[in-house]
Amino acid sequence: MHMRRLLSLTGLLSIVLLGLPLLEAPAQIVQTGTGIRAKTLTDELVTDLVTVTVPNSHACHLHFIFSAHAANATEAQEHTGLISFVAVATNLGVVNATSNDNDETIANTAGTLTDAWSNTTAANSATLRVAFNSSLDVATELHLFLLHPTECSFTFN
Repeated sequence: MHMRRLLSLTGLLSIVLLGLPLLEAPAQIVQTGTGIRAKTLTDELVTDLVTVTVPNSHACHLHFIFSAHAANATEAQEHTGLISFVAVATNLGVVNATSNDNDETIANTAGTLTDAWSNTTAANSATLRVAFNSSLDVATELHLFLLHPTECSFTFN
């Protein structure tokens, strides 16, 4: 399936794919409801975003587009990109997880807005975390758009 426009939410993020297939099955694209989250992040504080349950001897993956915005009365900062989160479990439930941010785009009228993605693991679970640091020393509004849900169960924190 070819899509011209994937998401457009209150003008915050619009992705146009020039005739390239994004996913094999259109049901995998989540445009409303449980696949979209907005969260206000305290500057420089590591925040849990999503936790996935990983069955023994199984792998789970999530892919998000993210958009982060920080602003004060005179300046604005925007940071967007794609984050991939993968977790695998041994037959005993020991989990290894990794995350990778790709295709980042940053625009600022002044200063910097940086991100630091990380994860934590426990028996049969992994949690995706992030901290944004704005040189404006203000809260960052983060929007997550789930592109490809995993077959594993997950919850937004």
